[in-house]
Amino acid sequence: MEIHPLESPPPRPGPLGGAGIVVTRPVRQAAGLVRRLAALGAAPIVWPAIVILPPADAAALAHVQRDLATYDIAVFVSANAVEFGVGSGLLFAKFMNRLGGSNPSDDIFALRVH
Repeated sequence: MEIHPLESPPPRPGPLGGAGIVVTRPVRQAAGLVRRLAALGAAPIVWPAIVILPPADAAALAHVQRDLATYDIAVFVSANAVEFGVGSGLLFAKFMNRLGGSNPSDDIFALRVH
């Protein structure tokens, strides 16, 4: 059985010096941030605040995904929205090419409306 010591552990090396940082991202998206924080000396605590799930009824979403290339503008509020909203990387690339946009792997897109 492991017993938690009453004294604090020695500070970790790095600019964050053992600071406890709560990471609230979904579990499957937390790993990269946790690794970066730990490399800076933090003591990351993974505590997912939300779980990202696909919609219960996918019919309406499938309809929008099918017609995405006909939209002038599509606004996605997060990477999760892109992942679930677009569905297929091919559909998103088709949409971006229609608008003359950037590479679909970019984080930020500059959209030009025709």
